[in-house]
Amino acid sequence: MFYPLVSFVAAAAAVVAAPTSIHSRAPSGSKTVIIQLFEWSWDSIAAECTNFIGPAGYGYVQVPTLLLPIPVVKLKDLLGVSTR
Repeated sequence: MFYPLVSFVAAAAAVVAAPTSIHSRAPSGSKTVIIQLFEWSWDSIAAECTNFIGPAGYGYVQVPTLLLPIPVVKLKDLLGVSTR
């Protein structure tokens, strides 16, 4: 009989204490938090920055650089005449 009472009191204390221990998910007003957006189009990034990221207090958006193909140069002869 004592065990259910202790369990109930512990659960009630956890429920009462929970709201005070939860921190805000939005970053502080210092604007030092960086958010990373991978595989987003530029239009989607602009819309997300305007509608959510900026108002939420994020300071920077990090996107990966574009991967451009590296041109391959093949030499045809010893004089250095090249073709691409």
